[in-house]
Amino acid sequence: MVVPQKKVIRSYGWEQSVPPAIAGGSARSIKNIRKSGDTTAKDNEASYPAHRPILIIGGTRGTGLLIAKLLEQRGSSVRVLARDPAAAKPRLGAGIQIAVGDITKAETLPGAIKDAKHIIFTAGCRSGRPAREARIKSTEYEGVLNAIAGAQAASFRGRFMYMTASGVDSQSWMARCLNLYKGNTLRWRRRAEEAIRESGLDYTIIRTGVLQNRGGGRRAIKITQQPLPLSVRYRIARADVAQVFVRAMEHPNASCATFEITWGDNAQSEPWSKLLETLKPDAALTLKTHMNNGKKRRIANSGLASHGSDLTGVKT
Repeated sequence: MVVPQKKVIRSYGWEQSVPPAIAGGSARSIKNIRKSGDTTAKDNEASYPAHRPILIIGGTRGTGLLIAKLLEQRGSSVRVLARDPAAAKPRLGAGIQIAVGDITKAETLPGAIKDAKHIIFTAGCRSGRPAREARIKSTEYEGVLNAIAGAQAASFRGRFMYMTASGVDSQSWMARCLNLYKGNTLRWRRRAEEAIRESGLDYTIIRTGVLQNRGGGRRAIKITQQPLPLSVRYRIARADVAQVFVRAMEHPNASCATFEITWGDNAQSEPWSKLLETLKPDAALTLKTHMNNGKKRRIANSGLASHGSDLTGVKT
């Protein structure tokens, strides 16, 4: 699949691919493009079989397994990618499809992705265990590239949802320690984010705070598009993360958006509609920052010109 060339500008901590119509346009242009994409997606629904499965890559354990179970409980058709189906089946149960595949082997992915409604990618090297950089790169970066290529080969038209971590855009002592312990995992995850944004797919990138193996629904959930550092101050239960993925999966404001999730300060969360309705697409945030930076430069240049005129009559 050939992806059209896009203008790339750097803002908000990442390189954002911006279609020419957006780079030279306005927030209204972005809104119209989003609406156009939604209409196209709806038009393509007719070419797919009913009850298409949601493919979870990384769904045999951890947060991915919680997402699979939650989707199954809600009546969705669920398919999980597994290298070892015999080991995965007892955890997944009879109601979840298993597709044999390995994210480090690109040729195994198009068949698993075929007819998928959405893709949720939570795979990565195990938490709490050290890993060499070569393994991190092959799993957490090249694995994403393989999934994108598989989606393009399978003419995938759904949403690609990616779970990553806070700290990919913010420096902290905890992030430095994690990169040393796990082969620069945050750096490779940042590159994976950039590849998703440049893929031409509809996507949602969700950065999580430090994951906790606790029950969900006990703390308020905070959603922000401001980059957060990796810190014990920003934590969240895996079960809460699963809820966010399910709620954001088809929410229009989560389309082509990146956001961070963590526990909030309150005991009770705001309604999901309110939490998600404030999200902006990455291109809109990039355009806004780009315009603000241009305004700052004009003000600075104006100040320099004014200062220069004041010095015109000063003898030296």
